[in-house]
Parts: sequence; structure tokens; C-alpha cells
Amino acid sequence: MANQTYQLLFQIGLFHTYFENGFAENAMDLLIGNHTKTLFEKYGLIMQNKDGVFSLYHSHEGSLTDYLNEIEVATNGNFFEFKMVVKDDSFFGYTELLVDKQFTYLYESDNYRNSEILEDVILEPTEIPADTHFGEIRIYFKDIVTSVLEVPRFDIQFNARATRWDYYIINTRDMNLETLSIETNEDFQFLGPEQVTIANGQGALKLTSGHILLPLSFKSKYTFNLITIYNGDQKNVMRLPRPSPDSLHSYQENGITKFSSPMYIYI
Repeated sequence: MANQTYQLLFQIGLFHTYFENGFAENAMDLLIGNHTKTLFEKYGLIMQNKDGVFSLYHSHEGSLTDYLNEIEVATNGNFFEFKMVVKDDSFFGYTELLVDKQFTYLYESDNYRNSEILEDVILEPTEIPADTHFGEIRIYFKDIVTSVLEVPRFDIQFNARATRWDYYIINTRDMNLETLSIETNEDFQFLGPEQVTIANGQGALKLTSGHILLPLSFKSKYTFNLITIYNGDQKNVMRLPRPSPDSLHSYQENGITKFSSPMYIYI
């Protein structure tokens, strides 16, 4: 086997806008399905993962169409199947998905809702009854041989959840915060401050992004500074943190469920 020459058959890319590099390798893994595992063993297929792009290799010399037809006839199967496994417990917090899903996502290369970007196929999911894993991917033989690319790639794009950012400022030093605000270089302004009482009974000043929903990210994309006016001069109190994907509150707006990210700042 060491002397065999392997060729790329196809690739599967997992991407996520939550991460700075755009790859989902820290969030999701692919496991080879049982039927496909048998094909790997019988036909000497191998798979490698680099940065969340999974590459499947074969060592057949000759017509790819004949090769896949041979596999289909011999095994009565016409696709490669993979199980999608979530590696990060925070995945459902920072991903634009239902938080309490009761189904599994099925991604198929022949789904009519799939699209193409620069000739890569973007796979769209179908919801099926829940299984023990997050999702399944099925790459059909016919979609490999009919691809316009020598090595077709099938991508899955996850998007970061966008939330309302709520900062609760708890004044522990009796500072004069009447002119408290958030300085930002973005094209919107935080609303507030509003005097509120938080769950533990403490008073707080709330500043919120309001109707503006901001995407969560692994590294800060924004610079928000808490400022106040003291003796006529602007004073920078602190740089505000980004929210945690593990802290979400749901709320209703015009009949639509949305999420907020509460952050409690003690100064």
C-alpha cells in the first residue's frame, strides 16, 4: 500500500463565521458512517482532515465513473456517508440554530436547495428525526462524476448567532455615572443608560444594542469603551468585554424568538 498513488476523490469543507479563520475544525468533526467504513476497508479509501476540510482519497487507476459504478453494483450503495459530531459544548450557543433542536440535520449532495459559490457546492440541510449525532452528510456518486471540477468540494457553512448585547453596569464605588455611555466606531449607538434591578436585587445601569443584533465571535470584532463625563471631561472607564455564547436569554419580538447576551460589569 505504501507504493500506491492516491488521488483526491472529493472534499468536504466545514466553515463557521464565529471563528476568525472561518474554519469549523474546533467545533465539528466528521466520522465515517458504518456502510462507508466498509467501503474504506474494501477499496482502500482514506480520509484526511486539515483545518476542517476533509479530503477523501482513492488509489484506483482508470475511469472514475466505472470505478464508482463497480462499487455501487457490488455494495448496493450509491453514496458516501459521514456523521457530524459536535466537539464544542458552546456550539449551539454561538451558532445560528435552534437551541433546543429535536432533529438531526441531513446534508445531501443532490438536494435541490444546494447552491454553488465559485463552483463549490454549498450543502443545505433537511431536518430528519433526531439521532445520536448532530447531522449526516451523504455525497452521492453521481454528483462526484458530474461535477465540473476535477476534485469537487462540498461545503457546509455555519453562521454565528447574532444577539442583542445588554451591558449591566453595577456601581460598587459610588461613582457619578449619570453621563454613562458606550463609545463605538460602528454605525450605531447603544441605548441607555436605564436604571434597572437585576436578578440578585442589585441596581444597575443598562446599556443595550436594542434592535441591533451583533454576531458572536471567538475573538472580539468590536471595540466598545465605557465612558462618562467627569468635570466636563470625557473619562474612559474601561473597555467592555465580548459576550459569552454560554449566556443567552430568549425573548419575543413581533412573534419571533430572539436572543440577548447579558453581561454584568462591576465597577
